[in-house]
Amino acid sequence: MHGDLAPWNILDGPYGLHCVDWEYGALDGFIGVDAAHHVLQTAFLLKDWSPEKARQKATDWLSQKMEFEPREAEAVVRLTALMARHESLTDGYAADAPLQKWRYRVWG
Repeated sequence: MHGDLAPWNILDGPYGLHCVDWEYGALDGFIGVDAAHHVLQTAFLLKDWSPEKARQKATDWLSQKMEFEPREAEAVVRLTALMARHESLTDGYAADAPLQKWRYRVWG
């Protein structure tokens, strides 16, 4: 699991795509977290989607592409938002920062 699969951590190289910035990487990560995180980061930073729309789009993607049941997919998306929020707080980001408040609304 990469742990922070945001658009700027994916580079196009001569042999295909490469993921960089593995500081949150884990060998025993949960399936679907990277995909959910990518959709959520893109939703907030590039698309300006509401938390509800982002949660639904990420849930739909996991359900369709990774064959999660919708209920399971939504749980992964919500937990991904909570995990990203927790990691950011641990890194020193303020709880009232716009992205942090948005993630909390995705989770809740």
